[in-house]
Amino acid sequence: MDELGAYGAPAEATVAVTVREPVAGDLTAVAGDTNVHTKQEDYYAAFDKITGKEPTKLSATAWLSDTAAAKLDLLTTGKALTNVRVTVGEMKNPHGDVLDGTVTPYFIKTVLAHDTGKYVPDVLYTTGAFDLPAASVASVWLTVETAANALPGVYTGEITVTADGLDAPETLTLSVEVIGLARPEGDIPFEIWQYPYSSNRYYSGKTTEEYFGKTAEDLWHIHLNPAYEAGLVSQIEIYKKAGGTSVTVTVTEDPWNSQTPDPYPSMVKWTQKKDGSFAFDYTDFDYFVELNEKHGVTGNIMVFSMADWASRVTYYSERQGKVVSENLTPGSDRYKKVWSEFLTDFMAHTKEKGWFDRVYMAMDERPADVVEATLDTVELVKDENGKSFKTALAVFTFDTEYLFDRVTNLSLAFAMTPSRLNTITEHRRRLGLETTLYTCGAQNSALSNPPIEGVYTLWYIRQRGADGFLRWALDSFNTDPLNSTDHRLFAAGDIYMIYPDVKDAENPTAHTSVRFEKLAEGVRDIAKFNWLLENYPAYEKSLTRALENIGGDLHTTVTKAQKKVNDVGREAALMEMIKTAEASESS
Repeated sequence: MDELGAYGAPAEATVAVTVREPVAGDLTAVAGDTNVHTKQEDYYAAFDKITGKEPTKLSATAWLSDTAAAKLDLLTTGKALTNVRVTVGEMKNPHGDVLDGTVTPYFIKTVLAHDTGKYVPDVLYTTGAFDLPAASVASVWLTVETAANALPGVYTGEITVTADGLDAPETLTLSVEVIGLARPEGDIPFEIWQYPYSSNRYYSGKTTEEYFGKTAEDLWHIHLNPAYEAGLVSQIEIYKKAGGTSVTVTVTEDPWNSQTPDPYPSMVKWTQKKDGSFAFDYTDFDYFVELNEKHGVTGNIMVFSMADWASRVTYYSERQGKVVSENLTPGSDRYKKVWSEFLTDFMAHTKEKGWFDRVYMAMDERPADVVEATLDTVELVKDENGKSFKTALAVFTFDTEYLFDRVTNLSLAFAMTPSRLNTITEHRRRLGLETTLYTCGAQNSALSNPPIEGVYTLWYIRQRGADGFLRWALDSFNTDPLNSTDHRLFAAGDIYMIYPDVKDAENPTAHTSVRFEKLAEGVRDIAKFNWLLENYPAYEKSLTRALENIGGDLHTTVTKAQKKVNDVGREAALMEMIKTAEASESS
């Protein structure tokens, strides 16, 4: 029976219906954009973009010994597909030369962002086969790596997508331009805090409480376990490949007072002897620094922390026959006595290992009185040459600005006032002090953020005149990191930038992520930018203009800056070729 409207007439309703043109086949492959996530909610919009249009092309530009990326988006219609595979054909230039390098496709796995309830494609998960549900969208990341001896030029090859029951494969053309300049090694500090005990706990299959216990005193018994070294090594290797430079170590139990899912044990175990003096066991500290060294991470050793968030030290007391914690008020006589004893012993140990000049006694977002007391105590202990340990401090306010000149490595929050950042970085550079910028929380490289923000982060750091980049955390895994970012405090993805393997993997291999790869891209960009400025000053004005224009519409301004770097790179490569030819003729 009709519902009656005004005056007894049948009510009328208008329903908007969108009719989309049919797309042939069960699967459509199109060129994606590495700067944005292609999410399930974009499904219909993605089809609208491709309806009635010519096939799209994938492209990437790389220097020699370089890494670049492209992205392939896959859309299914009313049929689920199994055993989907993406293969890359031989890449050749117009002369038939094969690219000296590799193109590797990675299916991008989605992860549930706990703070939005939405799935985000982030994990570079598998190079093998995968399944796709009906009416779904998925992406494949194409990592392009060029060899040092690759011939400059443009190479093309065919990307083929197959699946069980698919009538015909989907194909797209991939174009890779190789610019004939060697990619400079990353020349900016790239520091992301490491959480090796979290990796150990994850691969153990135990819960946080089962593995670590309930108290800081329980942590005293926890050591890094070589049984889980394979997973840890693969995490270090991903970090190093991206440009990772610093090693994160701890000298107190749980220095961040359990703000992450797992507490962070100390890599130095303290024992108070019966006479009241302390002895220190550096087993875990040595193991982790050496493991990083073995896999190429040989920069600063960031030591947390004399300014820990609980203001305590935990040690085994021979007098009491048990592990105890002692609260130490920064600046008190007891604080100075205990920490001076540690610093004296630690100095002797790091000098013996050849690490003294790499060590920074680090503080994270501590109030001014704590920072000042820590600096005072560090400066009390000197070696035979009158040198104390270097120091590091991360801050998000200017409350400690009066202490900045006493800090060797200062990291300023990314969101601090740009003009103040410019002034501080310039001042510290004149003093020969290191300055980095850091991001955390929902800033830039959180899971739900557009990937372009990762690249922008490094360009912005260069804009502000800072030396490098800091973020926490690399690998502070939750219970089920491959499926959900669930955490009680912070934005999705904040506590880990990369992902572990499945827990029962025979040879665990960590997975990089879209957002981590975009940070690495930014590191490479700035290394190229700095190298061109130094070696080709004639281009300083145009390069600097591109840098200064970054901001606002990041997709436009960042990609323009990247294009400028590659445009100048092509010209520089040509000049290098001419120089080589002239030198050859003259000889």
